[in-house]
Amino acid sequence: MRSVLVILCVAFFGLTAQAQTLHLMLVSEVEKQPLGMVSLKDEERIVQFFKTVEWGLGYKLEISYLNRRDFTAAAIKQTIAALRTTPEDILVFYYSGPGYYIPKNQSYFPFLKVKDYRKNPLSLDDVGTLLLAKGTRLSIALVDGRDSRLPPPLSPITPPPPSVQVDLRKVVLQKLMLEPTGLLKIASARPPQAVYAQRDYSGSLFTYKFNQEVNFLLKTNYVGIDAISWAYLLTQVRNSVSSMAQNAGVRQDAVWQFMAYKPNTRFKTYDFPSYRHALQPWELEKKLLELKADAERESQQNKAAELSQGFQENATVRVVRRFSATRREESTEYGLAQYLETLRQHSGRRVVIKVDVASLKRTPDLSKITFVKITETWTE
Repeated sequence: MRSVLVILCVAFFGLTAQAQTLHLMLVSEVEKQPLGMVSLKDEERIVQFFKTVEWGLGYKLEISYLNRRDFTAAAIKQTIAALRTTPEDILVFYYSGPGYYIPKNQSYFPFLKVKDYRKNPLSLDDVGTLLLAKGTRLSIALVDGRDSRLPPPLSPITPPPPSVQVDLRKVVLQKLMLEPTGLLKIASARPPQAVYAQRDYSGSLFTYKFNQEVNFLLKTNYVGIDAISWAYLLTQVRNSVSSMAQNAGVRQDAVWQFMAYKPNTRFKTYDFPSYRHALQPWELEKKLLELKADAERESQQNKAAELSQGFQENATVRVVRRFSATRREESTEYGLAQYLETLRQHSGRRVVIKVDVASLKRTPDLSKITFVKITETWTE
C-alpha cells in the first residue's frame, strides 16, 4: 500500500510540474495570390519567434492553423472556445490577411476580412474579448491586415545585428512574456491607413520589421536589459515601419493597447533583478585596470564598491600570476574583496590583466558573477 501511495504522489507531482502551454493561433489568407505568399512568409517568421519563446520559457508550444476553409470568423470562435487553458498559459492570436475598417466604429483596431465577414463580422476588439474569457496570464492579439489594392513599398535593407558577449535571450523573453499579465492588442496600422507588403512579396512590412526588431532585442546587452518591455519593442517596430513606409511615399503607423489585469494572487509573479551593475568580460577587465592604476585610497574604495555590485557576495576569483622576468607561474583563489585588496597593494607595479571569458559563471538570472578566472602577467 505504501509503495502504491508513493507512485501516486510521484504521478501527481509530475503532472503539476509539467510545462505550461504557449497557445499560438495562426489565421491566414493563403489562397489569394500573390498576397497568399505574403501570409505564408509571415507565418514562418511568427512561428520562428514563438519557437524561440518556447525555448526561453520552457513552455510547450501548441499551434493551431486556420486557413482555406477554416479562414472564417466561425472557425476562429470555435477554436478559441475549444482551447484547453490554465491560468499560467499564454495565448497568442496572429492574423495575416485582408482587413477593413467601419467608418463609424470608434476603435483604432480593424475588422478581419475573413470568408464569412459579411454575415459574421469579427474585429480585433472582439478577438481580444474572446481571449480574455480564457483567463490566461497573458493574451496577445496581433492583426496584420493588409489592403491588397495598394502598391507595396520598397523592400527594407537589414542592418547588421549588434554583437554581444553574454547570451541574455532567455532573460529578454521572460521579461516580455512573463512580467506583464493582461491583454495586448496590436494592429499593424491605424485607420484609415493601408497595410503594405514588401515589393518581392516575401512578407508583410510590419511582420518583417517585427521579426527583425525581435532579433535585435534578443542580442541586447546588460545596458539595455532593464528597458525590455512590449512598449519598448513595439515602439521600435512602429518607428521602423513608419520610416520605411515614408521612404516609399506612404504612411503606416502601428497601434497597440495593453490592458493589464488588476493586481491579484491568481497569477504567479516574476521579479526580475536590475542589471545595471552586471558586467561584461571587457568591462570587468577595464574596471580592474582602473582600480589597479588608481593611487587615491578613497577613490580605490569607491571603485571596488562599484565593481563588487556585479558579483555575488561569496564569489570566487581564481588568479593565475605569470612573472615575465623569471617565467614563474602561481595560482591562488580569493574572495572578491581579498583579491581587490591585492590589486590596491600592488598599485605601483605594472601588470596586464585578462579575464578568462570561458571561466565566467553567473547566478541563474545572469545578473551577478559567482566565479571568474583572471590571468595577471607581471612585467617587472
